Amino acid sequence: MEKDFSWVLHDKYFKLTNKNIEVILRNGRMVRGVIVGFFLSGDEGSDQSITKWHIVDEMDAINHGVDGLGKKKGEVIRQRDISEIHFQEDDSIMKF
Repeated sequence: MEKDFSWVLHDKYFKLTNKNIEVILRNGRMVRGVIVGFFLSGDEGSDQSITKWHIVDEMDAINHGVDGLGKKKGEVIRQRDISEIHFQEDDSIMKF
């Protein structure tokens, strides 16, 4: 079974002051923005992991990535589709 790094990403990200990131997907596409939410796997428990991340433009984060009609903005990205993440605050890279 693959090691789950979703909580490592979570812990690093939510300690940052500057939350702007660049996510490079396995298909080579890049998504820029901030994380406004995430989705957990299965039932509560110690082996629960983060399966998806909701990423929006920084300007949409104030509304938690939802427009005036309740429609989600940005993208929901699966953890397994992420190749690497560049963190603007400390210019570090996390590879998966």
